[in-house]
Amino acid sequence: MELVDLLQQDAKEAVARVCVAGDTDIILFNARVGRKTQEMLLRALRGRRLRPNVLLLLLTEGGDPNAAYKIARMLQQFYERLTCFTPAYSKSAATIILIGAHELVMGDDGEMGPVDVQLPKKDTLAEHESGLIVLTALQTLHEKAYLAWEHFFLAMEQKSDGSIALKTAAHVAAELATGLFSPVYAQINPLQLGEAARAMLIGNEYGVRLNRVAKNLRPGALDRLVTGYPDHSFVIDRSEAETLFYRVRRATELESELSQCVEQHCEVEVGRQTPLVGFLNEPPKDEPAGAEATKEGENGTESDGPGALGGGPEEIVAFAGTAPLEHGSRAQSPSRRNREAGREAGPPRPGRR
Repeated sequence: MELVDLLQQDAKEAVARVCVAGDTDIILFNARVGRKTQEMLLRALRGRRLRPNVLLLLLTEGGDPNAAYKIARMLQQFYERLTCFTPAYSKSAATIILIGAHELVMGDDGEMGPVDVQLPKKDTLAEHESGLIVLTALQTLHEKAYLAWEHFFLAMEQKSDGSIALKTAAHVAAELATGLFSPVYAQINPLQLGEAARAMLIGNEYGVRLNRVAKNLRPGALDRLVTGYPDHSFVIDRSEAETLFYRVRRATELESELSQCVEQHCEVEVGRQTPLVGFLNEPPKDEPAGAEATKEGENGTESDGPGALGGGPEEIVAFAGTAPLEHGSRAQSPSRRNREAGREAGPPRPGRR
């Protein structure tokens, strides 16, 4: 059964209005991010006529960062423009998907979170911990060891009234600090430390690749998302998100109406037994197959189009359609030009499946 069949008439009308207003498809992703749900989305996209834009209604507690990257990458390739709408709770691996969006829409209750990768907790069945915990613990230990050395060194200097040479005081302070912290350092597992360090690179590297297309992250924002927050559950609301992304906005009346109509079918924080992944709208009947909107770059490269725009605020605003480009023209991707040329030359080509 298609997701559109779950909607009541008022919800279908809200979906239709949003589709017409933005020339956009609407996809609901209310499930845990994983390989299974990623495959569900891919099956929904294949063999369907697509509009040039997509609005992803995202409500999820997160999951597999690798699957999150694949989801964002697929949507970037199938569509010219990806807009992610988080009316409520979308955190953890979901933030990787949000990094791949050209624009973020956040409801008044919308929240995202850091992207520090979660590692399986030792000697537990299903518990996880942030890879940042190990690295933060090591950094804190370094700082405390230095403060201990400094305390011992200055104390000897002050109390000896200059009778102890600086070299001797420094050596004695080092011996004391070493004796104090050696048992703690001995408990550090180098393999666990290396695993945590490599895990933290996952979110960073995926973010770099996705932002080459979306170009929505502000300078330094990716480092903040990966290592700059004290806890994995830290709440990043719309105001905080505006300091991280160029294009973040409040939901329009149509989008708010849409989320209110759909939310009765959704569950978030505890996950849902039956994932809801698919289109909320009917496919367009008079448009060429949306696969024409896909971009080259399956091996990590991007062609011209939305992803080829510069990352500066002026170019970004111009792409968003809120400011004219040079000589009053507006940005237009090759895929859109090709479709228009196709309408003049003859019948539309079937899209790539």
